[in-house]
Amino acid sequence: MLAWLDAELKIYSAANNAKQTAIKLTQVIYQYIQNAGLATGHLKFLIDDAIKISYTSSAEKEIIVNPEPASSAFVLLNARVQTTPAFLSNLINHAIQKVETETNCTIVQESFSSFQPGYPKPTYRIAD
Repeated sequence: MLAWLDAELKIYSAANNAKQTAIKLTQVIYQYIQNAGLATGHLKFLIDDAIKISYTSSAEKEIIVNPEPASSAFVLLNARVQTTPAFLSNLINHAIQKVETETNCTIVQESFSSFQPGYPKPTYRIAD
């Protein structure tokens, strides 16, 4: 029932606010998921191997981070959300477009994979 999405994004900013833009992107993605009423298994972000942001279905978090200025930032995104892979991909892409427009930054998808794993079929079963 969960769509899995893994992405690597690169944010470029002439205004040197790429890390702040990355944080804004996490918030917009989370808000879009909440607005769609989707259950979240987890939603994790790692920005430049230094800033970890994680959302779960249990509570909304306020992110208080004042990152240093940077012309670029690398974002790893790992999401498990109860929806279809196509819907989750579309939602993430809309969030990226919104943040690009609002911040005048460029966000490049270096890798992007969304799928729904099949039901597990264990090789061995324990008999009673």
